[in-house]
Amino acid sequence: MLPFINALTSPSKISQWKSSPKVSNCYKKLFFLIDRLYSDITYMSRILDRLWSDMNKAPIVHVAFVISTCENTLNLKVEGITNSESIIKKSIKKNMVIFFLNNISKYLKLKFIDCLFIN
Repeated sequence: MLPFINALTSPSKISQWKSSPKVSNCYKKLFFLIDRLYSDITYMSRILDRLWSDMNKAPIVHVAFVISTCENTLNLKVEGITNSESIIKKSIKKNMVIFFLNNISKYLKLKFIDCLFIN
């Protein structure tokens, strides 16, 4: 469990919090698999599942916002724990591009597999 922090905490204390082993470890593990037996469940997917009962209905931009908020809050390179509009917009754009590339990649793999079975 992460130690408590809030937006009113001083910048030096926030920096100490972000550089603590617990927070640093959480940041590094955001996209790690929770259990090797379940190949698609990461810590981030668990957070998202708790926000939306049906992830297929979640707007992509909202998912990108949540991921960006988690990344930026825990990232030592991002000052503070509140996200400025410019920082969050940049991070959302990055995550939207990642979603797009992942979806294209999955689509192309399926098309490649389809081609293998065409006589």
